[in-house]
Amino acid sequence: MDSLSTLLVISQIPGIGANRLRILVSHFGDPAGVFEAPAREIASLEGFSRMLAVQIAHFSGSPHYDEARSFADRQLSRLTKAGARIVTYWDPNYPEPLKRIYDPPPFLFVRGDYTENDRYAVAIVGTRSPSEYGIAVAEQFS
Repeated sequence: MDSLSTLLVISQIPGIGANRLRILVSHFGDPAGVFEAPAREIASLEGFSRMLAVQIAHFSGSPHYDEARSFADRQLSRLTKAGARIVTYWDPNYPEPLKRIYDPPPFLFVRGDYTENDRYAVAIVGTRSPSEYGIAVAEQFS
């Protein structure tokens, strides 16, 4: 399993949000290192209880692991079909201004190229299931 797929799997562990995902991958160096780590080391990280650390350390042997792998495979397949890709927080192409916000997303789903001129671009981020009002406002804003 490649690091992108592993990152998506980790994101499916209950209790793992954007902040904890960034902490784990930054501490262990890459997504694969998270599953190789002992629960004791995970629990030593800020914001990780012993119970959550054990859950993470044993996730690859749990019944939910296969579901998370299927989720990752579906996401990567959808990206390929859409001609898109994922830019992770640790990727040099991840926008620096976005890294400085309070809770930056650990990965971005991107279609198209990011160039130097894009540093002044504005993005609209929303839900996959927008309300009619949300659609109308996004259209007006853009």
